[in-house]
Amino acid sequence: MNEQPLPDIAAQATHHDLPLDWVGMAGIALPIRLADAAVTASVDIGVSIELQVEVVYSSTCPCSAALARQLIQQRFAWDFPDQQVDYSSVLDWLGSTQGIVATPHSQRSTATLQLRLAPGCVELPVLALIDSAEQALGTPVQTAVKRADEQAFALANGQNLMFCEDAARRLHRTLRQLPQASAFRLKVVHAESLHAHDAVAQSRWS
Repeated sequence: MNEQPLPDIAAQATHHDLPLDWVGMAGIALPIRLADAAVTASVDIGVSIELQVEVVYSSTCPCSAALARQLIQQRFAWDFPDQQVDYSSVLDWLGSTQGIVATPHSQRSTATLQLRLAPGCVELPVLALIDSAEQALGTPVQTAVKRADEQAFALANGQNLMFCEDAARRLHRTLRQLPQASAFRLKVVHAESLHAHDAVAQSRWS
Protein backbone atom coordinates (compact mmCIF):
# COMPACT_ATOMS: atom_id res chain seq x y z
CA MET A 1 0.00 0.00 0.00
CA ASN A 2 1.48 3.34 -1.09
CA GLU A 3 1.94 5.99 1.57
CA GLN A 4 -0.27 9.00 1.00
CA PRO A 5 0.47 12.45 2.44
CA LEU A 6 -1.82 13.21 5.33
CA PRO A 7 -4.19 16.11 4.69
CA ASP A 8 -3.69 19.19 6.87
CA ILE A 9 -7.14 20.73 6.89
CA ALA A 10 -6.28 23.18 9.67
CA ALA A 11 -3.56 24.78 7.53
CA GLN A 12 -5.92 25.55 4.65
CA ALA A 13 -7.10 29.11 4.18
CA THR A 14 -10.78 29.80 4.70
CA HIS A 15 -12.93 32.90 4.47
CA HIS A 16 -15.69 33.74 6.95
CA ASP A 17 -17.85 36.77 7.58
CA LEU A 18 -17.82 36.44 11.37
CA PRO A 19 -14.46 37.10 13.09
CA LEU A 20 -13.64 35.41 16.39
CA ASP A 21 -11.94 37.01 19.38
CA TRP A 22 -9.81 34.02 20.33
CA VAL A 23 -9.11 30.52 18.96
CA GLY A 24 -6.97 27.86 20.62
CA MET A 25 -6.87 24.94 23.02
CA ALA A 26 -7.84 24.91 26.69
CA GLY A 27 -7.03 22.55 29.52
CA ILE A 28 -3.72 21.24 28.18
CA ALA A 29 -1.90 19.16 30.80
CA LEU A 30 1.62 20.45 31.41
CA PRO A 31 3.98 18.81 33.94
CA ILE A 32 5.84 21.36 36.05
CA ARG A 33 7.78 21.46 39.31
CA LEU A 34 6.46 23.58 42.15
CA ALA A 35 8.41 23.79 45.42
CA ASP A 36 10.44 20.71 44.37
CA ALA A 37 7.26 18.74 43.79
CA ALA A 38 6.12 17.37 40.43
CA VAL A 39 2.63 18.63 39.63
CA THR A 40 0.49 18.87 36.53
CA ALA A 41 -0.67 22.30 35.49
CA SER A 42 -3.48 23.16 33.11
CA VAL A 43 -2.73 25.73 30.43
CA ASP A 44 -4.61 27.41 27.61
CA ILE A 45 -2.96 28.22 24.27
CA GLY A 46 -4.57 30.35 21.62
CA VAL A 47 -4.26 33.19 19.17
CA SER A 48 -5.98 36.54 19.00
CA ILE A 49 -5.29 38.95 16.17
CA GLU A 50 -4.77 42.47 17.46
CA LEU A 51 -2.87 45.54 16.37
CA GLN A 52 -0.30 46.80 18.86
CA VAL A 53 1.88 49.89 18.58
CA GLU A 54 4.14 51.75 20.98
CA VAL A 55 4.21 55.54 20.93
CA VAL A 56 7.15 57.25 22.62
CA TYR A 57 6.68 60.79 23.87
CA SER A 58 8.01 63.28 26.39
CA SER A 59 6.07 64.17 29.52
CA THR A 60 6.67 66.97 32.00
CA CYS A 61 5.58 66.45 35.60
CA PRO A 62 3.01 69.01 36.85
CA CYS A 63 4.26 68.59 40.43
CA SER A 64 7.86 69.42 39.58
CA ALA A 65 6.68 72.38 37.48
CA ALA A 66 4.74 73.81 40.43
CA LEU A 67 7.67 73.28 42.80
CA ALA A 68 10.05 74.95 40.33
CA ARG A 69 7.76 77.97 39.97
CA GLN A 70 7.59 78.33 43.74
CA LEU A 71 11.39 78.27 44.07
CA ILE A 72 11.74 80.88 41.32
CA GLN A 73 9.22 83.12 43.08
CA GLN A 74 11.09 82.76 46.36
CA ARG A 75 14.39 83.58 44.67
CA PHE A 76 12.85 86.63 42.99
CA ALA A 77 11.57 87.92 46.32
CA TRP A 78 15.03 87.41 47.80
CA ASP A 79 16.93 89.10 44.97
CA PHE A 80 14.44 91.98 44.53
CA PRO A 81 13.18 92.87 48.00
CA ASP A 82 12.09 96.36 46.92
CA GLN A 83 8.70 96.98 45.35
CA GLN A 84 10.18 99.02 42.48
CA VAL A 85 12.33 96.93 40.15
CA ASP A 86 14.16 97.80 36.96
CA TYR A 87 12.88 96.13 33.79
CA SER A 88 16.31 95.38 32.32
CA SER A 89 17.53 93.97 35.62
CA VAL A 90 14.58 91.57 35.81
CA LEU A 91 15.08 90.59 32.17
CA ASP A 92 18.74 89.76 32.83
CA TRP A 93 17.77 87.92 36.00
CA LEU A 94 15.29 85.75 34.13
CA GLY A 95 18.00 84.76 31.67
CA SER A 96 20.47 83.70 34.35
CA THR A 97 20.97 80.54 36.37
CA GLN A 98 20.70 82.72 39.45
CA GLY A 99 17.11 83.55 38.53
CA ILE A 100 15.90 80.24 37.14
CA VAL A 101 17.08 78.20 40.11
CA ALA A 102 14.89 75.17 39.33
CA THR A 103 13.32 73.54 36.29
CA PRO A 104 10.56 70.95 35.88
CA HIS A 105 11.73 67.45 35.08
CA SER A 106 10.68 65.66 31.92
CA GLN A 107 10.93 62.00 31.11
CA ARG A 108 10.73 59.75 28.10
CA SER A 109 7.38 58.02 28.25
CA THR A 110 5.76 55.14 26.38
CA ALA A 111 2.16 54.38 25.48
CA THR A 112 1.39 50.79 24.44
CA LEU A 113 -1.85 50.57 22.47
CA GLN A 114 -3.57 47.27 21.63
CA LEU A 115 -6.54 47.37 19.28
CA ARG A 116 -9.07 44.76 18.28
CA LEU A 117 -9.97 45.63 14.73
CA ALA A 118 -13.57 46.34 13.85
CA PRO A 119 -15.41 44.03 11.43
CA GLY A 120 -14.90 45.20 7.88
CA CYS A 121 -11.50 46.74 8.57
CA VAL A 122 -9.42 45.65 5.56
CA GLU A 123 -6.27 47.70 6.22
CA LEU A 124 -4.19 47.94 9.36
CA PRO A 125 -4.66 51.51 10.65
CA VAL A 126 -1.06 51.82 11.82
CA LEU A 127 -0.43 55.38 10.66
CA ALA A 128 -3.88 56.59 11.69
CA LEU A 129 -3.36 55.12 15.15
CA ILE A 130 0.09 56.63 15.64
CA ASP A 131 -0.96 60.03 14.29
CA SER A 132 -4.04 60.15 16.53
CA ALA A 133 -2.05 59.14 19.60
CA GLU A 134 0.72 61.67 18.98
CA GLN A 135 -1.81 64.46 18.45
CA ALA A 136 -3.56 63.54 21.69
CA LEU A 137 -0.32 63.49 23.67
CA GLY A 138 1.09 66.64 22.10
CA THR A 139 4.80 66.01 22.69
CA PRO A 140 6.11 63.06 20.65
CA VAL A 141 9.86 62.56 20.88
CA GLN A 142 12.04 64.22 18.26
CA THR A 143 15.06 63.08 16.29
CA ALA A 144 18.23 65.17 16.22
CA VAL A 145 17.06 68.75 15.65
CA LYS A 146 18.45 72.27 15.43
CA ARG A 147 18.48 74.53 18.46
CA ALA A 148 15.45 76.48 17.27
CA ASP A 149 13.45 73.27 17.03
CA GLU A 150 14.79 72.17 20.41
CA GLN A 151 13.56 75.44 21.89
CA ALA A 152 10.14 74.96 20.33
CA PHE A 153 10.00 71.46 21.80
CA ALA A 154 10.94 72.82 25.23
CA LEU A 155 8.09 75.33 24.92
CA ALA A 156 5.66 72.56 23.95
CA ASN A 157 6.70 70.51 26.98
CA GLY A 158 6.29 73.46 29.30
CA GLN A 159 2.78 74.11 28.01
CA ASN A 160 1.77 70.44 28.08
CA LEU A 161 2.16 69.29 31.68
CA MET A 162 0.64 65.88 32.38
CA PHE A 163 0.63 62.96 34.76
CA CYS A 164 0.46 59.43 33.38
CA GLU A 165 -3.25 59.45 34.27
CA ASP A 166 -3.77 62.51 32.06
CA ALA A 167 -2.03 60.81 29.14
CA ALA A 168 -4.09 57.63 29.58
CA ARG A 169 -7.37 59.57 29.61
CA ARG A 170 -6.38 61.54 26.51
CA LEU A 171 -5.57 58.34 24.66
CA HIS A 172 -8.74 56.61 25.85
CA ARG A 173 -10.92 59.41 24.49
CA THR A 174 -8.98 59.41 21.21
CA LEU A 175 -9.18 55.65 20.67
CA ARG A 176 -12.91 55.66 21.34
CA GLN A 177 -13.23 57.88 18.26
CA LEU A 178 -11.15 55.57 16.04
CA PRO A 179 -13.61 53.80 13.68
CA GLN A 180 -11.22 50.91 13.03
CA ALA A 181 -11.25 49.81 16.69
CA SER A 182 -13.94 47.62 18.24
CA ALA A 183 -12.05 47.30 21.54
CA PHE A 184 -8.73 48.38 22.97
CA ARG A 185 -6.34 48.21 25.90
CA LEU A 186 -3.75 50.84 26.65
CA LYS A 187 -0.88 51.19 29.08
CA VAL A 188 1.05 54.37 29.76
CA VAL A 189 4.47 54.31 31.44
CA HIS A 190 6.28 57.45 32.56
CA ALA A 191 9.88 56.41 33.28
CA GLU A 192 10.52 58.69 36.22
CA SER A 193 13.74 60.68 35.92
CA LEU A 194 13.97 61.41 39.67
CA HIS A 195 12.66 58.19 41.19
CA ALA A 196 13.57 54.51 41.01
CA HIS A 197 10.00 53.55 40.10
CA ASP A 198 7.80 54.25 37.08
CA ALA A 199 4.40 55.92 37.00
CA VAL A 200 1.87 53.69 35.21
CA ALA A 201 -1.76 54.04 34.13
CA GLN A 202 -3.94 51.59 32.21
CA SER A 203 -7.34 51.71 30.56
CA ARG A 204 -9.51 49.52 28.36
CA TRP A 205 -12.75 49.53 26.41
CA SER A 206 -14.71 46.69 24.85
